[in-house]
Amino acid sequence: MNGQANASAFSVRDNDVEARFLGGTASFEANLKSTKVRLSADVYNVKTDGVQLRVGPSVDTGFSVEDGLEAKVGGFGFSVGKKTGISTPIGELTVDTEDKCVIQ
Repeated sequence: MNGQANASAFSVRDNDVEARFLGGTASFEANLKSTKVRLSADVYNVKTDGVQLRVGPSVDTGFSVEDGLEAKVGGFGFSVGKKTGISTPIGELTVDTEDKCVIQ
């Protein structure tokens, strides 16, 4: 069972960059591998080249073992695996390791 709603006052998207400004997200997800509740308001949320930086208040809480390990409580947390990063109640920085790692 899951659901999500998000909105932003302004967004920009091209081939390399996706940016949202003055936005928010509310979502819920529950299944056998994860339980997550996300409530956040973004001053800005920028994603480029597999790196995502989000600045704004958040109380994300949950646990997941899909595509790695993710644990968050009251906005504080971490993720290791496909997406690796750190979260605080005032922002988040993640790196999509599958997007950044190229085997030649």
